[in-house]
Formats: sequence, structure tokens, C-alpha cells
Amino acid sequence: MSFNELWKVVLSTLAICAMSSTFGMDDRIGCGRRKLKTVYLIRNGTDAILGHWPWHATIFHLRDSKLIYECGGSILDHNTILTAAHCVTKVTGVIHRRHIYVQLGRTELKQEQDYIQSHDVQEIF
Repeated sequence: MSFNELWKVVLSTLAICAMSSTFGMDDRIGCGRRKLKTVYLIRNGTDAILGHWPWHATIFHLRDSKLIYECGGSILDHNTILTAAHCVTKVTGVIHRRHIYVQLGRTELKQEQDYIQSHDVQEIF
């Protein structure tokens, strides 16, 4: 999928979300809303609980043989994570895919968990 095609999908999704919230979807689950009603995650506030953020991906950079947390991302489908450009670039350009790793299911950054799925990056575009 080219950048222009991806951009059209993102804009279409935003338009649909905007229209659905405009036409009274208050009682139903709308675009971008979690099914669970809990206290929202606030930095240095409430801990994330397994399953509360099913679309979230953690993005790590490999530095000196260590994985360093860099950013978050959102799962778009079983092959695609959407993140900000600054999460995959440096001043010199795009970071090589072999230096970026994605983990799903992580609720704690500083401890290992049995249910974390780790994935290599196949392509950055």
C-alpha cells in the first residue's frame, strides 16, 4: 500500500468517525472507543490492565544489544502497526528495520510477561 493510499484510508476513517459521532452514537460503541469502562491510563497514574488496550503496540529500538522503549503504535490489521514518523526515523533518515521491534500485550515496560508477543519489523513505509 502506497503512502497516498494509506493517507486516503486514514482520512476516510477520520471522516466516518466524525460523522458517526455527529449522528448520535452516544449509547453505542463508536469509532476509537474502548468497550471497557475503566479509569483512563494517565502517565504515573493508573496501571494498564491486560486486555484494556487491545490495539496498542510497544515499539523498541535495538541499541547496544538492548531493547529500548521508544514509542507506542496502534494495530491496524494483523500485518500493520501505525506509529508516528519520529518513532522510526533519526536525523540521518529511516532506522533500519532490524533495529526496531514491536511487542503486543505488554502492560509493564520494566518486567517480562508471559503473554507478550514479539515481532520483527518486515517493512517501514
